Amino acid sequence: MKKIDEEFLRKIFEETPQTVFILYNIEDIAKLLNVSIHTVRYWIKTKQLKAAKLGKSWRVEHNDLVDFLNSRKNVKESDAKARKELKKGVIL
Repeated sequence: MKKIDEEFLRKIFEETPQTVFILYNIEDIAKLLNVSIHTVRYWIKTKQLKAAKLGKSWRVEHNDLVDFLNSRKNVKESDAKARKELKKGVIL
């Protein structure tokens, strides 16, 4: 029975697409965004930045960091498109 389990697991791993998670710690994010570690912790504490605690340290997935940065943009894509059309003289 053990041999069947091994073959079954091998088949699952071969057929399943591999997913790679990029995880950042607080220090990485602080350096990337040129802010203090305390600021990053504040964002996590106030749930502005999604994070998971693994052991004693917090980790942030790459996609969650991208979502956080996009949510903090001062111009949304739809607003930017509308402004470009207005500059061209197109009336919506």
